[in-house]
Formats: sequence, structure tokens, C-alpha cells
Amino acid sequence: MSGGSNDHVAPPPTSPPEINFSLPRQSDFATKLYDWPSAPTEILLITANDHEFAACYFYVKNVQRSYCNALGMVDFGQFGDGVRVALMKCAQGPTEAVIAVKNAAEKLHPKVVLFVGICASMKPTEAKLGDVVISAKLATYADRKVSADGTEYRGTKAKVSRNMARLILHAADGWEPPLQNQSSLKVDVHRDAVMLSGPELVDNTKRREELAEYFRDALGLEMEGAGLYAAAHDLQIEWAVIKAVSDFADGSKSVTKEWQPFASVMAASLVHNMFKHANVILKQWPHNPGISGEGLDIVNVDKWRVENAKDFNQSETNQNSSRGNQFSEPHSCSVYSTIGSPTHWGRVLINVNNVSPRFSFCGQSQLPTEILLITANDHEFAACYSYMKNVQRGWHDTLGMVDFGQFDDEKPRVALMKCPQGPTEAVIAVKNAAEILYPKVVLFVGICATLKPAKAKLGDVVISAKLATYANVSRYMARRILSAADGWKPPLQDQSSLKVDVHRDAVMLSGPELVDNLERRQELSNNFQEALGLEMEGAGLYAAAYDLGIEWAVIKAVSDFGDGSKSVTKDWQPFASVMAASVVHNMFKEAHVIKKWPHYKNFDPGMAEDTIDAKNENEKRTQMKININAERNHSQIQKCVLVVVLQTKISFRMTATSGQSIKSKSVLSKRFASYLTLMMSKQCGAKGGTGIAEVALQKWGTGNRQHNVGALKKIVEETMARVDVINEIENWEQLCVCHGCGNKLK
Repeated sequence: MSGGSNDHVAPPPTSPPEINFSLPRQSDFATKLYDWPSAPTEILLITANDHEFAACYFYVKNVQRSYCNALGMVDFGQFGDGVRVALMKCAQGPTEAVIAVKNAAEKLHPKVVLFVGICASMKPTEAKLGDVVISAKLATYADRKVSADGTEYRGTKAKVSRNMARLILHAADGWEPPLQNQSSLKVDVHRDAVMLSGPELVDNTKRREELAEYFRDALGLEMEGAGLYAAAHDLQIEWAVIKAVSDFADGSKSVTKEWQPFASVMAASLVHNMFKHANVILKQWPHNPGISGEGLDIVNVDKWRVENAKDFNQSETNQNSSRGNQFSEPHSCSVYSTIGSPTHWGRVLINVNNVSPRFSFCGQSQLPTEILLITANDHEFAACYSYMKNVQRGWHDTLGMVDFGQFDDEKPRVALMKCPQGPTEAVIAVKNAAEILYPKVVLFVGICATLKPAKAKLGDVVISAKLATYANVSRYMARRILSAADGWKPPLQDQSSLKVDVHRDAVMLSGPELVDNLERRQELSNNFQEALGLEMEGAGLYAAAYDLGIEWAVIKAVSDFGDGSKSVTKDWQPFASVMAASVVHNMFKEAHVIKKWPHYKNFDPGMAEDTIDAKNENEKRTQMKININAERNHSQIQKCVLVVVLQTKISFRMTATSGQSIKSKSVLSKRFASYLTLMMSKQCGAKGGTGIAEVALQKWGTGNRQHNVGALKKIVEETMARVDVINEIENWEQLCVCHGCGNKLK
């Protein structure tokens, strides 16, 4: 397609024609909450503003609203011939979209995920107001390198998922736009379009033209598709972006804002047309199992293979050891002669290419992880690896290679992994790792640029007391950072060769750009005057950690100035990586520091080997079913049975029987707790929830083990303290995943 200027001249805006129905208002939305449905969703619709949501809501029939903490409100209903649809909102932007899709896939297991709503037109004469643009291809522009030579966009250009690509060909078959007067506007459907997606809300002609010049075939412009693609690609799920034009991204957004509800209706109407006979279309499409379905059962030895990752080429290691630093001195450069060379450091970095190919099997001993270190390049990885002891390498289909070990010879348990550069990739890495490794804290460790060379020099360590979103670092990490450098000596052969400072109260600026341009750095410095460091993964780490409720920090050392001299300072990358890794090791070398920090999802390390006996896939939702009459004030307890089977062939059954009518849940709660306490005290000599759990686990048991749960002790402990036991038990009946560790029950 041409990128000529005539394509980009917007016609004068007019008012949208009338549609043939009234959009639901906020007061029309369902307010009664229903139980979370047991059947998996088939179509998941996600919207990012109220107009988009209202338009989709109109087309969903038999709506029932439910709630879960990970997703918020979700409206369940049907399209056409009864296909199951879920509708939800998420915040604008690619990072928010990644989190929404990842969470939704885990909870809803959809066959296809669609972002439906409004977009801007990159070519106003081709895609006019009201036209529907379908992402046959999606291009992303957030990832870019800004250097003295200009801007190099490094994003992705991907085709829509396979099954959706075939369905899109027939998207408009039999479709009539829902207009009062069909002759009032010709609404076109662009089925073979390129949708451009990124984090910017563009309403500026100059910026639109910059993007149009580089992405000449792009027709639509929106903000969530990049996140949808990243998550869907990771999950291997069907996806598409289907949005209609509501503005031209040229500064006239306020003038065309009345087109937003109209465009939302056009997009929602087309989606409904595509899936009105979805029971036939989707019959052979697979449900997404969520991350739990990808082999989260760590007991399954097919999923984790371990190698002794300390089998490196010893001759090379010894050779490196003799000179102390395996990296050559930087070449002299007259322009940057004041930069200097990194000093020698007293630590040998491994060569990651010399890992032994031999594999053995990994048990439960590495889980749950306490500290998860994530790096984005080889220098960062090698520096962190050099501080780990007793390293074993494992493979997981979702995470790839993970190295397990300890700081020094004892706890804490440390896991080390790589992820690609950029915030979106960081979100996916953290979300996946948290669901599998259950860490107490996640740290991105490595290198950054300095925004204030006079203050943070090459080699200095910058710790994210704040990100440039002005979000404070997590609670426990904020306290630990205060003493991060206590007792620390940089690992230098000569301590007098360089003074390495640790900036503990720094603001770290994070974004998708690899900045190596003085003008761009200065622009960022002017806008974020408190920022000291500049890197690419922290924004994604923060977004994921905030969603997960997990401790986090970015700890990186300066390796360049972001001013065009990156090629000159590249030899500082391994040095800076070592400084950052050394500070992290200093902070966590004593295991008691994080002893009382909670694992993600409150994973109980004492229950790491617990399993639940589940006979087959059909029993996964009924394994721990309790026969309770749901009448709120006249329920009878016939039988309450909780069964857990341990890997050590120990399990227990607790049975409480009562023929009396229970007048209130609080009464039942007290009786249930009292009964268990009395029973355990008499039979096992234990008192209280913890004692009950520990003794019960040792007293009763059968031998079958299949699936990791880690839940029973948690349930027993919380039951003893909870007033509303009935709700807890009823919730357990509905679970298809473990309440304690989040693993899928099969």
C-alpha cells in the first residue's frame, strides 16, 4: 500500500448515523452476582472503555455476572446458538492487556480471545469513520532503538492465529450494520488489514505520520493488540483484534468522540455475526488449558529435566582464572577517552556456551523458590550465575531453562532465568514464573544507562526505590534496600581502583526503548527530572508484580550513558553486571532475611510434596466435593470429607457428621472448628490449626499420588480462624485448581 500523504488527509467529520437499538447504559448492567460457572468459556471478549463494553454487552444474551479477584467482574452469557461467552474490561495499553489475557486464560480457559472496540485510522481516505478493521496481521512499534542514526523499530509483525485467519475471510458474510437507515452510511469491513499497536494514545498528526512512514501498510492504530498477541503467542491460543474507526489520530479526537459508541457497536455487531453459529465453528477448536495445563505438575519428570550445570570446560575456566577477567580491554577512542576501561574484578564469569548436555531428573527440592533472578542478556546471566552454589539446570516447557541453586551453601533457594528485553516480555516471564516457582521476591538484575552521568557513573549500582511511574518498590524490599550496601565490598582485585557507589534511593526510568541518543536522553531527563537509571524491563516487572502481589525490585549497574556511546562503553557491561549481582548476593546471602516473607500464593514449603488423588480428568472438579444442602439458614450437614494424599504416601480424612439443622453459618463454623480441634486433641495430642494439620498428615494416609496441591494445611489453618466455613467449603467444591498453590487438579 502507498504511504502517500493523500491517504492521510482526513475528511471533515460529520455526526454518526443512528443505530437501530439503544445501547445499554451503566444502570442497565447486571448487578446480582452468581457463582463462578464450572464450564469453560468458549469466546472471551475484552474491552478497554465503557462504549466498547456496552456494545458487546448488548449482543450477549442471558447474562449472569460473577466476580473473581484475578479478573474483577466478568459477565457470562451466550451468542447465537448458545456458545458460551465471557465479557470483561481491562485498562488501556499493552501491558494491561498481557495481564488480563494471562489471568483470564487461567481462570476461563477460552477457545479464542478477542479485543473488541475502537481504533484510529492511519489512512482516513481508505478506512473512514465507522469502518471495521480486523487484524489479519498485527504490527507492534513500542520496541525501538533510538540512536544518533535515528529510530529503528524492532517490533513484531505477525499473522493472526490460524483458525481465526480462516474465519476472518467470512467475517462480513450476511452482515448488515445495525443502522436505522441502511443507506445512511456504507460501513466497510477491512478483513485483510494490518493493525498497528503500541502503548501511545496518538492524537497528533506529526506522530501519526512518523508511524505511517515506517509502517506503510498499517491501516488501524490501537493500544491493546500488542499485549494480546504477546500473551496469546505465549499461551498458544486463538486471538484477533476487531475494532472500528472512531478517530484519525490527528488531533481531532475531541471532535470525533461521538463516533466512539457508534464504532464500538459496528465492531461488536461484526463479532456477533462471525460467531452466531459458533457451536459449529468452534466445535473442533481446543480450549486453552491455562498455564496450569501445560505441565505444572512438577512431579511429572517429563517436564523438568536437570543437568549438573557446573560441568564447564575447566581448562577455559582455569585460563580465565589466571587473568581474573575473561574480557579484553576496550579499544582506545579519542572521542570518549575520558570514559576509561573497567577495572579488573575478582570473579570469574562462566561461559554459558559450555554447559554439559547431560540431563537427570528434578524432584521437588528446588520448589518453592525464594528468590527469582531474571536477566536479559548473557553478561547479566553470567554474573548472577557466578554467585550461585550447587547449581542444577532444569527445563520447563513454559519457562525454558531455569538454573536452581543457593547463595553460598545453604538457603535461600535461588532460581535464575533469562527473558527477552522489554516490558511486555518481562510481564510474561514474571507471570509464568510466579505460577510455577512460587518465589518470595522477583529481581531483575543487570545493566542500565545513567540519566545523570555526574551522579551515577559507569559501574555504579542503581536500585529502584521507585520506578518512574512513581510507584514505590514493594514493602519488604523497600526496607531491605535501606541496608543493601551494608558490609558490601565491590568484587574488585584492587579496592582502590574504583569507588563503586550504590544508589539506594534512586528513581529508575523504564520503558520499551533502547535509548542511545543524547537528544532523546535529554528529553527523558527533562520530563523525569528525578530519574537516575534507564532500563527496559522494570515497567513489566512492576505491572506483573503488582498484579501478583509479590515482592520485587530492579537492581542494575550503569554500563552506558544513553548518549550514543554504547558501542564505546560495551566492555563495561560484564563489569556492571557483576556489580549488580554482587549487591544482590550481599542483600540475600543470609537466609533469615527473607525467612518470614510470604511465597507467592502463600505456598507452604512444608507441603511442597503434597499431592491429591484424582482418578481422571472428569473428577477434577468433584475430587473434594462436600455434600452440603445450599439452603442458607436450614442446611444440614450430612458429611464433610477432606482428602489429601501425600507424595510420602501419607494422607488423612476428616469426617464431621451432624443431623441437626444449622441455624447460622457462624454456628456451623464454631462447631466445625471445635469438633476438629477436639478430635485432633484427643486422638493426636495436637492443639490449634497448625498442630491439627501436622499431626493429621502423619496419622492417616493412602499411597496414590498424582497431582501437586499444597493446599490442605492452608485450608485447615484458615478454617480454624474463619467465621464463614460454609463459604470456604462451597468454594472448594467449585475449584478446578488448588486453593493453596494454584496448580490445576486433574
